[in-house]
Amino acid sequence: MKKSEGYSNRAVNIHIGLIRKIMNFAVTYEYIGDVKIKYPMLREVKKVHAFVPDPEYKQLVDNITDDLTKKRVIFAKNTGLRPAELTYLTWDDVIFDHKIVIIQGKDNWKPKTEEERIVQLNNTAYNVLLELAKTKKSRWVFSGTDKPVKSIRRSLATASSRIGVKKVTPNMLRHTFATQTLLRGGDIISLKGLMGHTDIKTTEGYLHAIAEYQRKTVELLDE
Repeated sequence: MKKSEGYSNRAVNIHIGLIRKIMNFAVTYEYIGDVKIKYPMLREVKKVHAFVPDPEYKQLVDNITDDLTKKRVIFAKNTGLRPAELTYLTWDDVIFDHKIVIIQGKDNWKPKTEEERIVQLNNTAYNVLLELAKTKKSRWVFSGTDKPVKSIRRSLATASSRIGVKKVTPNMLRHTFATQTLLRGGDIISLKGLMGHTDIKTTEGYLHAIAEYQRKTVELLDE
């Protein structure tokens, strides 16, 4: 198929996938007879997830002035939780005895996949929660009021500007967790569960970031 006009190939493929599901549903429940339709997909460019290298990450954290925001950034980088999952994380979701948090829906919010999952905590993330628990003022882990803090995008942008790097976004902290985990020998199946991906192909997307990172690393030795 030729490249689409006005829409990205990814957007077109998503719509084709929806049409396929609708047709299959109609056939399954006998609204229509068996329909033999081919669903050609457009070629998609492999997306390389942007992440924050260790030196920049340390500088970024040092330049965040608000302590609660700083702890949220550290926790995000060490757990890989989605920004919304951090926003709606409550103390009831934290099981200190087992060093885990449970990602589960609330009255006004549902996880992206609408499935509950358990996320193991490393010592860094666990210690963040221990410190916050001493002075907690809200049911929300990363808020000091009765309302959840929905975004720290502005704080990240300000800290990025201070250290003179490309703007860091909340999603980049999630990408950093995934990329650094794989770079340090983590297995992709475990990472899939921690990230809450329903399809292993989504997790495999981080392998492209690693390949790009390794290419730039070996080029440092060019004479």
